[in-house]
Amino acid sequence: MRSRGPRLGELLERRGVLSRDQLLRALRHQKVVGGKLGTCLLEIDAVPEDEVVRALAEQQNVPWVSPEDLRAISAEVRSLLPAKVARAHFVVPVRATSTQVEVAMIDSRDLRALDELAFVTGRRVRPLVATEARILEALEKHYGEECPQRFAKLVERLDRAQFVRRNRDEPARPEQLSWDSGLGVRATPPDASPLAPVPAPPPPPPPHEFVQAVPAAAAPRAQQLADLQSLVAKASIALELCIMRKKLHRA
Repeated sequence: MRSRGPRLGELLERRGVLSRDQLLRALRHQKVVGGKLGTCLLEIDAVPEDEVVRALAEQQNVPWVSPEDLRAISAEVRSLLPAKVARAHFVVPVRATSTQVEVAMIDSRDLRALDELAFVTGRRVRPLVATEARILEALEKHYGEECPQRFAKLVERLDRAQFVRRNRDEPARPEQLSWDSGLGVRATPPDASPLAPVPAPPPPPPPHEFVQAVPAAAAPRAQQLADLQSLVAKASIALELCIMRKKLHRA
């Protein structure tokens, strides 16, 4: 085994993300349920997952691997390590070249496991570190090793917390105004491109278009009025002719 180095709790305290009371509570929890201290810290919600895995990487002096990378392992890389060996050492191959394979482990300081992995794969082994829960999740996904109920619940909680944190940290996109020829000014949908040009409002109609036309329904009324006026005029002329004839007859 390699030198153990500083303890995980000490590193997290030094980083200012863990209090002494939280550490003591996690240690009491560990005595009851067992498992790694990192797992117990996550179970009591003392420290975020990313802080735990970064502290593990610092403690073991190796890079850490994300949950997304553990889920995205190709079948070709997975085939480099037999399921029996992966389950025995709680390891998962992540990436590989013709001469090297990167392997996620709970404890990268296990030299015996590293030697066996190098012998089985025929490549130089580069260890990466991940939390106990994420390794067990990856073993279930890629090698069919059933994840214990305790860790399955923890993984579900961690995924939910990660989803909430990402949505909270993502900045809201401000709405923009654009011109709608039918409705006037309207809000641009959030998924619309902010760089899309805003169309100009339609030009005003020519002056002659503002002259109000006579409604179609008013046309018959106007014709009737004209006919009535014509009849009145004819009747007036006929009356005058009649009066003139009477005057001539008397004379």
